[in-house]
Amino acid sequence: MSKRRDLTAAGKLEILQSYDRLPSMSKRRAAGKLNISHSTLANIIRERSTIELAALENENLNRKRKRSGKDKNVERALKEWFLEARENDFQINGRILMKKAEEIAVSMGVRDFKATDGWFCRWKKRENISLKNIGKQGDGIQEGANSWLRTTWLELLTYYSPEDVYIADEIILHFNSLPERPARNDEEAEEKTNDEQLTVLCCASMLGEKKKLLVVGKSELSHTDGDRTLPVDYAASDDGTLTSDIFNERLHHWDKRLSREILLLTDDCPSHKLTDTFRYIKIVFLPPSTTSLVQPCDHGIIRVIKAHYQRELGKIFLAVTDQGIKTGISPRTDSADGSIGLLDALHKVHNAWCNVSDQTISKCFRVNSSEPHDGTIVENSTEPAKEPFVKMEIHCDPSVTEEVTSSMIEHGESNTGIDSNVGSPSPPTSQEMLDALQVLRNGILHRTRDHEQLEVFEE
Repeated sequence: MSKRRDLTAAGKLEILQSYDRLPSMSKRRAAGKLNISHSTLANIIRERSTIELAALENENLNRKRKRSGKDKNVERALKEWFLEARENDFQINGRILMKKAEEIAVSMGVRDFKATDGWFCRWKKRENISLKNIGKQGDGIQEGANSWLRTTWLELLTYYSPEDVYIADEIILHFNSLPERPARNDEEAEEKTNDEQLTVLCCASMLGEKKKLLVVGKSELSHTDGDRTLPVDYAASDDGTLTSDIFNERLHHWDKRLSREILLLTDDCPSHKLTDTFRYIKIVFLPPSTTSLVQPCDHGIIRVIKAHYQRELGKIFLAVTDQGIKTGISPRTDSADGSIGLLDALHKVHNAWCNVSDQTISKCFRVNSSEPHDGTIVENSTEPAKEPFVKMEIHCDPSVTEEVTSSMIEHGESNTGIDSNVGSPSPPTSQEMLDALQVLRNGILHRTRDHEQLEVFEE
């Protein structure tokens, strides 16, 4: 007895198309020519309208069984809303769809409906929905990206080995703002946003080799700061953005140190305008309007940098919050007291870049293949940001560093095993311990020329 074989909707559609091409004959004879049973063919023909409708509505035809989600009426209404939004060229992301699903559930009187991440992923898979480049222009952009990948990209790979192929992209960082105190008005919001801006140019090879970061800010480094060895290259511009002069200077600096030809992929934008030629570096600009599909940095690298960066700052924020809860006094009273310094920002960006693994970078490059690209993010980071240029609000407090944990605070307060009544010094308070650690950290930050000493201290 032959083993039962479940057919996907795509398989059934293919059988229907093959059946239609056959000359007029009985279903039993046609089933024999198609190498399926008579009952299977009869069932497929009976379901013809459902199968063809699913294909027209772009449903996932690779599913063997069509299962509904937690509420089929909500899911059906959500898909209709999504298709209408796409037809009208609205740009919709996952969070908007999840929020809309919950609104639909409420309007339908569906109780206990929760649009979780897991449900949303399953719903997208069931309905064969991609959120990349939706709208009337999406298909053209997708085809343009696929065409570039199948032609230009494959041709470049015949001339350059993976270790000689690099990608460059930028991240915009904003800092000096407090998370717990939102802006009171638009003017304050703009002031907080423009207070400090850093542009970070990251560059890496297909094999994961990371080049030293180039960071561009508004402020010139002080004489003492400029004399020390920084973990990144730093330059200044009027608005804190990368200029073509700085970009070309960076390329010349790199070109002088090369002894082999390399390929550099980057976005075609004004800040990347070339003013000279280079001996060893060949620059290829990614096709316009498709960088979000073919730019490896947009497929996880920027996202992971942001995740590592915010994880470090999150440790500081949690320590500060814990201290405020214990003392009943918020350690942040003014924006100046809650801001991160430029040197701190440079070191933390460097640490975040170092924590991006070679494997992550290589995986992001694998998206650039000759296969049709669907904009899949390959990195498993839980960070929600997916924008090609991620803007990050950087929040921290100089009164505490990430190496301070709640266990250290509790140990300082308990003072177990020490009799304070026999002339020994009084135990320091939690705040005094935090202040002392920060003094040590600032001393290392401002006096040493070796940034590795600061990394050892923070570990």
